[in-house]
Amino acid sequence: MHKHEDHIAYFIADLHLASSRPELCAAFFNLLPKIAEDATDLFILGDFFNFWVGDDVLSPFTTKVAKELANLSEQGIHVYFQHGNRDFAVGENYAKLCKMSILPEIYTLPFAPKIIVLHGDQLCLADVKYQRYRKIIRNPLVLKCLHLLPKSIRLRIGLRLREASKKAKRHTCIDNQQCYCDVTDNAVEKMLAQYSANTMIHGHTHKPNIHEHHNGTRWVLSDWEKTGDFLKWDKTHGLSRHTFTILPVE
Repeated sequence: MHKHEDHIAYFIADLHLASSRPELCAAFFNLLPKIAEDATDLFILGDFFNFWVGDDVLSPFTTKVAKELANLSEQGIHVYFQHGNRDFAVGENYAKLCKMSILPEIYTLPFAPKIIVLHGDQLCLADVKYQRYRKIIRNPLVLKCLHLLPKSIRLRIGLRLREASKKAKRHTCIDNQQCYCDVTDNAVEKMLAQYSANTMIHGHTHKPNIHEHHNGTRWVLSDWEKTGDFLKWDKTHGLSRHTFTILPVE
């Protein structure tokens, strides 16, 4: 039994973990003891991995991640995962290996029912091309067909999609500025109203900030690049942001 009676939740997103980025993996592994000591719940809000092509394509790296998350769960921390646009193919088999629960793409916190969490890509309605792709690729029949392909082909597809995503984001322009496609206010406000929420937490855009909307507040998590970023919630203090420097691995 965890020492806390009340929930203390940590939220992370967009780590883009990959075996080629050992400094990101080390930063995440180094954060886990703090979570184990301090929290009751860890919410991973998508793009945890740089890409994912199936639970049957494991590696020493993904097995190590699973072992660390399972260890966290065994210490009494509830671990939750939402799909992102890079790791939407993470399935129940890997979730069981990690001892984590897969959440629906929009989730209301049971211990804070005015807060909803999501990856955030579904809010970027101005990116019409991506929304069309998202609707197709998330179709269960399409996913089933993809999983029937040989592992080598799925890996090539995953690498191509990753590169295409990087290229598209480099050329996405909002308000005449070179940046990632951002969310639309109408989508945010509609979703807050639909879920009777006054607070939203998401990632995806790589633009950390706190935005005030007419019917609520939106907290945006950062990606992990040179700086790690997480949000913490507890009943007494509400939400707070915490950052730390990601150090190179020697």
